[in-house]
Amino acid sequence: MTINEILIGTLEEIAPAYPWELDEESGDERSQRRILFNYNTVPDFFGDNAPVYEKYLIQVHFFCPKGEDSITSRNLIKRALFAMSDEWPEEILVHQENKQAPEEQHYCFEVEYLLPIDWGNEDG
Repeated sequence: MTINEILIGTLEEIAPAYPWELDEESGDERSQRRILFNYNTVPDFFGDNAPVYEKYLIQVHFFCPKGEDSITSRNLIKRALFAMSDEWPEEILVHQENKQAPEEQHYCFEVEYLLPIDWGNEDG
């Protein structure tokens, strides 16, 4: 499975989940409750001068309507990410810097995840 498939499978029961770059809709077309994710990678655990794993530095963004009691959903996200990674995620309230009051809540969860590198027939 790809990291995208793993994250979508982990989070889709809480709210619609998809990669950040697919969040192209704006305004009324966009779901008010949604989960977006993005990640960077770094090599990890080396053998014979080649990485054995790729470490994903994941950010999961949860959006919900302003005024919604989001504690239960946020706890479900943390538990799901913990079950996926065996690491308790950090939770960050994202403040939006604009002149208008935000119409939605935005929280970011950060977690790391290791996937083995498939070298196929290559030496590595």
